[in-house]
Amino acid sequence: MVHLKVIFLKRFQCVGQPYEITKLHYCHLETYRNGTQVAGVVVEILKNLQKVYVTGGLYTQYFRTRTQLLATSIEYCQQGNNNQLLMGNAAAKFTLDYAQQHLPQLLTDCPVQVGHLFNITGVRISDSMIPVFVIPGTYYVELRIYSKRNQTVFLKRFQCVGQPYEISKLHYCQMETFRNGTQVAGVVVEILNNLHKIFVTGGLYTQYFRSRTQLLATSIEYCQQGNNNQLLMKNAVAKFALEYAQQHFPQLLTDCPLKVGQVFNITGVRIDDSLIPAFVIPGTYYVELRIYNKRNQTPLLIKRLDCTDEQSKASMLIQCTVHTCRNEPQTVNVLLDILEPTSKVVVALNLYTQYYKSKNLLYGTSFEYCELTKNANIQINPVTRIALNIAQENFPQVLKQCPLSGLINVTGLVMNSKLVPPYAPQGSYYFNIRAANKRNQTIISCTSEFQILQKPLLTRTLSMLG
Repeated sequence: MVHLKVIFLKRFQCVGQPYEITKLHYCHLETYRNGTQVAGVVVEILKNLQKVYVTGGLYTQYFRTRTQLLATSIEYCQQGNNNQLLMGNAAAKFTLDYAQQHLPQLLTDCPVQVGHLFNITGVRISDSMIPVFVIPGTYYVELRIYSKRNQTVFLKRFQCVGQPYEISKLHYCQMETFRNGTQVAGVVVEILNNLHKIFVTGGLYTQYFRSRTQLLATSIEYCQQGNNNQLLMKNAVAKFALEYAQQHFPQLLTDCPLKVGQVFNITGVRIDDSLIPAFVIPGTYYVELRIYNKRNQTPLLIKRLDCTDEQSKASMLIQCTVHTCRNEPQTVNVLLDILEPTSKVVVALNLYTQYYKSKNLLYGTSFEYCELTKNANIQINPVTRIALNIAQENFPQVLKQCPLSGLINVTGLVMNSKLVPPYAPQGSYYFNIRAANKRNQTIISCTSEFQILQKPLLTRTLSMLG
């Protein structure tokens, strides 16, 4: 089957004024009656430029929700022709290779001289411009070329939650914004109990309206891992976070155990460009940091579970319930009767992070279950392996030999930490799974919304860096 890729620009916009170093002569998109689109940009350089910075990003867009796919920022004159530097930045390498193939007029020698024209006209918008990894959908692309770093950080909200806690007392949490735009923030916390274990969880997210996309997140046991280089080598995010704290907030890093009366005094912190990590591109971000002394006791909370057999002749759903008791973990009961022997079962599952009404796909896969059980040497993708391992550990009774028939009984399943992968970060999730036979008749289809409340035990890096 041949899939025809079609690209259509809904909006094409350039901003070139008022700038002292460039003059925008032309920026236009023409759409002809037959659907053909032709775009063009002409920019003149008004000053000699020794340094040229390039920032770009590719996002999926759904109404007012954007999810970052690729983003990067480079100093073109220094990195553009340095293969060694580019090897450490896959997004930059892809961007330069893409420009070389489709827009070679953009790539010029440095320094850029006065009067140089970037003439990119007559560019036909065709399917050949679609990267091979891009699937059908709506996208947003941005590209900014500028002469010097113009990164300014501005805090829109700064909030601390310290009450009511038994182990600490929040004395001060304030951000001041002065008339000239300077911002100064500070936090003062006093420790009320001796603490032998300290857990730290943090995350960095891009934010677009009410949607957030996780860039970095991790959770560590500070007293155990903070000074253990061997453990930190396996966790790039934790290593980055500790080095960042050492550079900007060294008063946060203290010896263990913490003593009663110890005060964390982080005041007079000026919010300036030096706080911006090198890989962060212009945009709106959300940062969270939580420091606590023990792990939450409830690891998993099911908010909704819906299962159906879609009234097919292949199976009959007898029970699908969630029991929530006041002082006990939740239990899930699913009872399914497969009415006719099935020798081919196709399973498709997807896991999303959820924030309000926006969902971002984390993992998704489909596999033929009977083929996996018959052939032990078959290659299995990582997502399928995770799903099978969780099933084997928590409800092995569903992993029957084919052909499948009779009762599938998953009752009294306790929602405990065994169901939470050790690298799963805290947050809200949406999950769906569907099993069907060779005639594509639904055997069972379930959707669930749940929250992971327990911090991840394995501090594996979850990142999407440009």
